[in-house]
Amino acid sequence: MNMQTSTGKLVEAVESLKSQAKDQDRKHEDVAREVRAVAQDVHSAKVVLAAVGALVTAVIAIVGSIAIPLLFKIVDLGIDILKKTH
Repeated sequence: MNMQTSTGKLVEAVESLKSQAKDQDRKHEDVAREVRAVAQDVHSAKVVLAAVGALVTAVIAIVGSIAIPLLFKIVDLGIDILKKTH
């Protein structure tokens, strides 16, 4: 009888460990899924940031190519006005 009781307890313990291992596997899979989702979000953010950076750079280049010549013309006009008044 004592041997059967011990064997029964061992079987119970093994079944309990199997159940705990399955629970841990499920938890690990959930965490892995979350980590993949976060990694994908970070990658998406990097792509968006690069696109926005390129757009801002293009706008600055366009505005600069228009504004700088205008600024030079304004300065030249100011110099001409100063020459005429003196």
